[in-house]
Amino acid sequence: MAYLCAHAEYDRAEAALATLEYALSRRLAEPRLHADVFSEAEREWRGFRDGECLLLTCDSRADTAFESYRHRCLRELTEQRSVKLRALLDGRLAPSSPAAAPPATGQTRAPDWPLRSAVLSLPPVAEAPRAPDPCAASENVEALAKCERAEYARAEEAVQRREAQLRERYAAEPFIYKVTSLDRAQIEWRKFRDAECVFSTFGSLRTPALAAHSDRCLRDRDWERAALLQYLLDS
Repeated sequence: MAYLCAHAEYDRAEAALATLEYALSRRLAEPRLHADVFSEAEREWRGFRDGECLLLTCDSRADTAFESYRHRCLRELTEQRSVKLRALLDGRLAPSSPAAAPPATGQTRAPDWPLRSAVLSLPPVAEAPRAPDPCAASENVEALAKCERAEYARAEEAVQRREAQLRERYAAEPFIYKVTSLDRAQIEWRKFRDAECVFSTFGSLRTPALAAHSDRCLRDRDWERAALLQYLLDS
């Protein structure tokens, strides 16, 4: 019964999201490329969501309630995606919104979508203190692009380091599916991150600032990912 309820709630969330996707794709119809980029981001988001929920519920794989937990995770992530698309549709969030300032050295930003499910035991991650944006004082587009590339590389290193630490921990456990769940989740997350940043920076297409804006988006998504991986390491 619990599984049927969780599945029905997920189906409702998915239907609501599909309605928002349709409405937003119609608004982005001109130029057609923008709608196509949005559709690609949504396809990659679904792959990310599915892989993420396998990772976040892998400790419950042997539990008879595993499918209920997984569908609860799917529903929560789907509802959070709907919140973002609704904000885009209402004009409260621009696809190419400026990135927030990076975290202070050695700290990670909170993810955009901390699960609040008691079942999944993932409370919101505390917001890290922000440092001034190191690229804000760049004198020109070339300097900005160089700075953003360096900051993206720093964030990427943080993700890779935490991913390796988590894989090492999971590899020491008797359940191989933890490692495979992590590997799938990371692959799907990177595909979604890249597609989302193409959509988010579409407004900068054919401008000298495209590379800098793209790296800034990738940097922000990486800090969010590093925060989640660090939470899993600490839990």
